Amino acid sequence: MFLIDPIESLNNKIETTFFLMKEVCRRGHACFIATLPELFAEKDQLFVLATAIEVRFKKNFLYQLKKSSKTVVCDFDVVLLRKDPPVDVRYIDHLTMLEGMCSHNMVRPPRSGVPCAGEPHHVHGKQSGHPELRRRITRPIFINSPSGIKRASEKLFPLSIPGISPPSLVSSHKEVLLSFLNLHKHVVVKPLDSFGGEGIFVLRHTDEDRKSLLEMGTSGFKNYVLMQQFIPEAKKGDKRIMLWNGEVLGSFIRVAGKEDFRCNLHSGGHFEAYKVTKRDHEIVQTIKPHLLKLGLYFVGLDIIGNYVTEINSTSPMGIHAINQLENSQIEKNILNSIETLVD
Repeated sequence: MFLIDPIESLNNKIETTFFLMKEVCRRGHACFIATLPELFAEKDQLFVLATAIEVRFKKNFLYQLKKSSKTVVCDFDVVLLRKDPPVDVRYIDHLTMLEGMCSHNMVRPPRSGVPCAGEPHHVHGKQSGHPELRRRITRPIFINSPSGIKRASEKLFPLSIPGISPPSLVSSHKEVLLSFLNLHKHVVVKPLDSFGGEGIFVLRHTDEDRKSLLEMGTSGFKNYVLMQQFIPEAKKGDKRIMLWNGEVLGSFIRVAGKEDFRCNLHSGGHFEAYKVTKRDHEIVQTIKPHLLKLGLYFVGLDIIGNYVTEINSTSPMGIHAINQLENSQIEKNILNSIETLVD
């Protein structure tokens, strides 16, 4: 099952979610979608239910939606969390609901008739003949882990890993922010819960409107922002490296348009081919154990120069760009791995 934004709001030719859904269907697996309003909990939150819709693909990326049905989330072998930010209270609430399914004492409720790739029935690597043990599960395979996404804020997570971030500050206090700005002279200011470059701006210590811009960026010095020293290599572009299970899937570089400093594709940037460097591989190996510990298997790293600026785990994108630039189909690599996990 894919937990997504409304499907009609997605671009079915470039969205990473569509590449994954299409490959799921191509392999003959049942593919269902649900949105946040269709997710709910019952029976003291022992399990989570959803009004899910089956998706079938016709030619290319044309799809057909079947009749919706009420189902139990743990009836699915795999749940891919692909809801875009903002990571607001509503977003956190749905992660908390799903997180409750990760209890080792949870027992699968009666099946709701949803077809799956295969029902888990192994205990410690051996098939169990005991009916209760065959029904007992820890969770579906979440990609990515609800608790991992909650703990690894995309902009704050890199700060907890030594040696990969530029000089950074998280604050909502006017004097603290101004002091950091005066120290580093040239900074980037980012809201913590947005995506696609939304709300990001560059600031210099000589800007006459620096105080008013910080006031707006923090909503009156109430909301936290991330302030980082400006990285000169940003003028060359923002590298996106896609990881699966801690290993490099592919990469590209996003280059800003003529009228905006932001490289994000949502902000008018475009992508170009990029070859991963030795320093990039060092960063990946540094981050890998932290990702796997949190159950963050499908991740997009944003790297400028020698520094990580974000670790995207909510709904990382990049399959379309990588496939075009590298003449590949990396969604097949992901599904191969998922099928192995399910088997």
